[in-house]
Amino acid sequence: MQTYQRYPLAMRHPSRRQATIRHDVQFSNGGPALAQAFAQHGLVSTAAPGAPMPDMYPDIVVNNENEEQYQTAQGYAPVGNPSPEGFATILAAPRPPGYQRGEWPRVVDGKVVGDPNVKLPSNDYPKYLPSIDAIAQDEDHECALLLAAEDAKMAAIPEEERPQAAEPAFIVAEPRPRGRPPKTA
Repeated sequence: MQTYQRYPLAMRHPSRRQATIRHDVQFSNGGPALAQAFAQHGLVSTAAPGAPMPDMYPDIVVNNENEEQYQTAQGYAPVGNPSPEGFATILAAPRPPGYQRGEWPRVVDGKVVGDPNVKLPSNDYPKYLPSIDAIAQDEDHECALLLAAEDAKMAAIPEEERPQAAEPAFIVAEPRPRGRPPKTA
């Protein structure tokens, strides 16, 4: 059974700002918009036009009470409201109606493996096929279109002019016995 442990604990600063590329601010060489924004915070701008802004007060994880007290003094606060009662509620919560545990994904040899029968969405379709001047909606449709075009091309060639299957250019050798030869008496 799992038991509640306060640490490691995620903490977030209320003034947190994610890193961004400043495409939204129009200025040139420290122009008025950027200068005004920096002046509000008492800073001097040295940023070039479109310069990225670094992450400010990123989320942190503390591992003990001393670290938590230090980060709290810096202005950080725990994410959410961690408590033993909330942890117990999560463990005791019933499954939603109609919930069925799926067979996939599963862990195989320490790796998460997805369902091999599920086709992943692709950004390749719809896809234009210039060789046959058609649009394929998915991979199966593309294969069907290409096979149909190949069959139509072969049907247009008279029987005597069709390419014949060539003999293989290699010979499959029999495997050699390995190990010591058997003893003869």
